[in-house]
Amino acid sequence: MWIYISLLFLPIIFGIISSLTDKNVAYFSKIVFLLLVVFFVGSRYNIGGDWTQYNEYFNASAESNLLELLNRKGPSYSGLNYIVSAIGGNIILVNLISASVFIYGFYKFCNIIPNYWDAYLISIPYILIVVVMGYTRQSIALGFVFLALSFYKNRSVFKYVVAVLIGATFHVACLIMLPFSYFFVKNERRKVNLLKKLLIVILFATPIIIAILFNYQYILDHYILIGRSSTGVYFRLFIHSAAFVLFIVMRQKYKQNYDDYGLWMAIGISVFLLLPILYFSSTIYDRLILYFLPFQVLIWSRLIYLSKVFFNRIVFRIFIYLSYSSVLVIWLNYANNKGNWLPYQSTFFL
Repeated sequence: MWIYISLLFLPIIFGIISSLTDKNVAYFSKIVFLLLVVFFVGSRYNIGGDWTQYNEYFNASAESNLLELLNRKGPSYSGLNYIVSAIGGNIILVNLISASVFIYGFYKFCNIIPNYWDAYLISIPYILIVVVMGYTRQSIALGFVFLALSFYKNRSVFKYVVAVLIGATFHVACLIMLPFSYFFVKNERRKVNLLKKLLIVILFATPIIIAILFNYQYILDHYILIGRSSTGVYFRLFIHSAAFVLFIVMRQKYKQNYDDYGLWMAIGISVFLLLPILYFSSTIYDRLILYFLPFQVLIWSRLIYLSKVFFNRIVFRIFIYLSYSSVLVIWLNYANNKGNWLPYQSTFFL
């Protein structure tokens, strides 16, 4: 358990080093940290609730032909498994590549955050340890979502859409992020711009509906009929709600400092709009809101800097750090599925 908890100290240590040194050392510190994360996550052995399924997935993909790969869930992930198998690799190499893809998207996203070390620490308890180490296909798709959202600065709707679509080839639920391309259209003439945005919503809502229809039987059999549930979803919903409430309270200051209020308001409120899904399956709801996790990362990190008083920033940062550290400690001690992560094992130290 302590090896997971020690991860929380790395962003703090590297953050202090970065603040006391020049830009070159700070950049080098960031790269070292990210490489350590890739190694820690990618080299895991027998870790995660779906470890056995991913091993079976690897073996099945290795024995498939091109047509079979395209028909499997997450065709790009199947293709990755097939290529790795063809060159003599194994599931560990697949995991290292998958972790690298996620980290790249996450790294690009963190460049729009005032202090990326805040973002790294916030992401460790759930995003890095639970999602990236447990749900490989979803983690790659989430990496592409992080990458897609990083394109907002230049309002590149094309890059956003392409990144989301690529992510969807790893996990189809990623398509839920397509309608947010509405906010990437530059504000030109108001009426024409509105028509463009409405067209985008209609256009990109269509593949989501199609994906649901094509996967309806699978969803029914594997999630609803068997009564599959995710008890941790309510705790994660509480954390999102706390961030959303503070976002609303501090919205005026936020608008004064950032020009993407509409985008993050839409992402933040979407978590609540999807709540009716909880009635049918908490697991489906949990899997869908994975792609809204960038909201927490960005909002908590930015809210720290909305206060002009240095002392208030320190207090708020400590509060966030302690909160997310508590989340990790509680999960490692009381989660129903903690045994799938404990003890940590790396293939390089077996």
